[in-house]
Amino acid sequence: MTIRPPRPLSLLLLLFLPAALLGARQGATTATTPPAAPPATEGEGGADGAPPLPPLPKTPPPPNPDPEYKHGSYLLTHPPLAPPFRAKKVPPHPIYVILVDALRADRLGINGYPRKLTPNIDALAADGISFNRFYANAPWTKPSTTSYLTGLYPSRHRVQPEKAKLAPVFETLPEALSQLGYVTGGVVGNGNGSGAFGLDQGFSFYVDTRDHWDGLPTAEDVFVHVKRFAAKNRRRQKHFLFTFIVDPHDPYHTPDPKDEREFLWEGHPEIVRTPRWEYAPKDGSKWNFPPGGGLSRDQRRATIAVYDAAVKYADRQIGDLIADLKKKGIYENATIIVTADHGEGFGEHGIYKHAHHFFDEVVRVPFVMKSPAIPKAYRGMSTDVLAQGVDLYPTVLYLAGGKPNAKRPGVNLFDLLAEPEKYEDRLLFSEYNTFGISRTMVLSKDYKLILQLPANEELFMKKVRRKDLLPSVVFDREFVQLYDLRTDGLEMNNLARDGDPKTIPKQTRFLLDAVRHFIATQPGDKAPQMVEKLDPETERDLRALGYIK
Repeated sequence: MTIRPPRPLSLLLLLFLPAALLGARQGATTATTPPAAPPATEGEGGADGAPPLPPLPKTPPPPNPDPEYKHGSYLLTHPPLAPPFRAKKVPPHPIYVILVDALRADRLGINGYPRKLTPNIDALAADGISFNRFYANAPWTKPSTTSYLTGLYPSRHRVQPEKAKLAPVFETLPEALSQLGYVTGGVVGNGNGSGAFGLDQGFSFYVDTRDHWDGLPTAEDVFVHVKRFAAKNRRRQKHFLFTFIVDPHDPYHTPDPKDEREFLWEGHPEIVRTPRWEYAPKDGSKWNFPPGGGLSRDQRRATIAVYDAAVKYADRQIGDLIADLKKKGIYENATIIVTADHGEGFGEHGIYKHAHHFFDEVVRVPFVMKSPAIPKAYRGMSTDVLAQGVDLYPTVLYLAGGKPNAKRPGVNLFDLLAEPEKYEDRLLFSEYNTFGISRTMVLSKDYKLILQLPANEELFMKKVRRKDLLPSVVFDREFVQLYDLRTDGLEMNNLARDGDPKTIPKQTRFLLDAVRHFIATQPGDKAPQMVEKLDPETERDLRALGYIK
């Protein structure tokens, strides 16, 4: 295990690629109007008669990260091991899990991002431990969230197709906590992570998009209910709260138009609030996507500016919630976890948003944990130990005084920290099996391998309708991506020539064997349960988030 203090900005790895690689926008998506009032022009009043907005700067305001920014330095340094980690024994206590939709790990200040977007998450990390190599088990919301709540991989809990829902046969984390005497609450602002798909199973208190908000809720809207739950249970040590906010998700915007302007500049190009997933390479080849894809450098910079503003807004609301927990006397003895269901692509590999790919910007997510079980000597440190979404389940059970289920693949994070050598050869998995596309990632400490099986063309065309919308999809053969993370932390050099699995280096073939075994042992005896008809509010919300066209 590698535990270390957060790195200064000087250790960031920045990639600056020639502007020539950022070709003119190809088949660009029309900018989407966000569900918020449009910004007023300079000198005009803002929304609801607010004071005039200040003029924008003439150039992008510093710090202004290059659009090709990607944080990969955590793979390139190996500081000395810290003394042996031993968790403190603590009685059952309040546990809060905050899931932030589409939050990239590299946007945290503790990971060196030049814009100071996350002072409150960073402060939480200073009071706990951050996991630098934490991965979601799916690159989109519903299967990833279900893995957090069940401790199972997506192919095992079966909540993968767009209308799949969790079957009651699968025990959830709140159900297990209820058996330990916990009061369990859920406040969820994303319909894809909600009770509409069975994810309210086991919660004694539950709020989601079906009945509580008119349109997509802001983090402030969501946390109103979290604070009420906290107030009601402040004197009860055994209470658990799972909450999910959506603000960084596309279409990129902030509730207050003033916030959007912080990183924009005079004459900025149109903000592409909902880019296409992929932009086809000019030569028609597979996986030869120029960084930037179909957007110009300044278009990407403007779109990233608004995403960053949304991240900053979400962090501010998290800070307000933490202040409320302190005021109620809950914070000191509570475990508080901040993580994400997936990240977000901004053209680093020619792809945008999330859902279909396993590059680090999409599946590597932040995981910050403050807990009374963390010894004071280790607070404020970070670790490079490999961890994944299914590890949340056994970790929370351990903190609540329960015992992990041996049939689940996750590992208690405190065991990972205490015995890193035992898990040195651990493999992580992430999956995408939707729209006829089947991709599976396996990750070791040194390599990442992604196996794409031939897509089901009939199902793909039924759901997607146009192959040019996802040109990376292969229909006639297997396609492999393999990256040596020791030397290629930015995942730019595929070691499988033309995606041919026969061409991968001999020392990495165990990864291909592992992923084939993982796929072959998927349960095939039962089809997933499906939602026959979505309620109108969930359907509206999923349409607003781009999940329904």
